[in-house]
Amino acid sequence: MQAITQRAIELLKQMIAAPSISGNEKEVSDIVFNFLKDNGYSPTQIVTIIKSLFVTNNLRKE
Repeated sequence: MQAITQRAIELLKQMIAAPSISGNEKEVSDIVFNFLKDNGYSPTQIVTIIKSLFVTNNLRKE
């Protein structure tokens, strides 16, 4: 199996295992944020009172 496919499967498993009740998705947001950061992207995390989001200007590696 290709490495990218294996990483995507592991990411999906982590996301499914994380509690993410509507309005409380911070843990899933953190998982995706860290995955992007660990794979060479530069996401920016914005934490609000309501929920945690991540945004990025582009999804190209630096």
